[in-house]
Amino acid sequence: MKTPMEIRAAAALAAWLTVATMGPALAESAPQATTTVGDLAARTMPAFVFVSGGSGVLISADGLILSNAHVVGRQRSFNVRLGDGRAFKANLLGYHAFGDLALLQVEGGKDLPFLPLGDSDAMKPGAFCFTIGNPLALGLIDQQPTISAGVISAKNRLSDSYADALVIDAPINPGNSGGPLITAAGELIGINGKIQPRMGLRSNTGLGFAVPVNRIKRWLPLLQAARGGAVRHGRLDGIKWQEPGRAAQVDYIAPVIREVQPGSDAERAGFKAGDTILRCQGEPVRMVLQMYLLLALNPHKEPATVVVRRDGAETTLTFTMEPVTGN
Repeated sequence: MKTPMEIRAAAALAAWLTVATMGPALAESAPQATTTVGDLAARTMPAFVFVSGGSGVLISADGLILSNAHVVGRQRSFNVRLGDGRAFKANLLGYHAFGDLALLQVEGGKDLPFLPLGDSDAMKPGAFCFTIGNPLALGLIDQQPTISAGVISAKNRLSDSYADALVIDAPINPGNSGGPLITAAGELIGINGKIQPRMGLRSNTGLGFAVPVNRIKRWLPLLQAARGGAVRHGRLDGIKWQEPGRAAQVDYIAPVIREVQPGSDAERAGFKAGDTILRCQGEPVRMVLQMYLLLALNPHKEPATVVVRRDGAETTLTFTMEPVTGN
């Protein structure tokens, strides 16, 4: 008899296979008709990693493991087990607490199974996806990870510090954190990190959030070089904002700068009083918090870009930021 999770996964795939008969435009991201969720799981499960009660995924043959910062916590060394049952020692290379990312390395890793990094920007709402994880620590019972399947519900969504999350309807729960979000082609497009709870419950409500892999790619070099420590994002100080309201000459509500403090980070970056914030890091900005969170996704050594409306024209500001202190 099939489990409820297997039934849901089969139903998700069946829906996509139905779409596949409707023409190439609708079937763009559907699995091939000869593929089952079981086939996809069998191909990708060996790269799954049980990490500290949660999940992770191998992204290189020499044993680089991606997970969430909140999964690894304060640990620096780990006993990990792969989806194919093999056990290894692994050490923390680096973490970014705010971005909820952690990178580990298997000791003496060689010729290990791994998932290739995909293109999260290319994903469209409605695209098929599936996850591998250790929800509610079920893997501790039978030594097997759990599969769930669904679609990409939305992109670039704001949820707490997840400022550009992929939203999925594939069921994930505590323990799925740090595990892979995978396409029908077997590519990694995100690291599952949080759910949207309701009524105080820590269980799936149909909304899961994943850190997109294109953002992760920007942090990998810093995480690899961190020697077990934290990597930093940038900060932008020195802006006072107008009260929220409809900005002049734009067709949506956007933040407007009331004052830029002399000698501040914001003044050095080129911001001026009266600027209306239009886009940050390529994403439209509709609230102050969103801009600060998008900037926090940027390593402090890398250029950040903000587009403002100034004197009736768009102006692009490109600048680097000082690192935050603490984690």
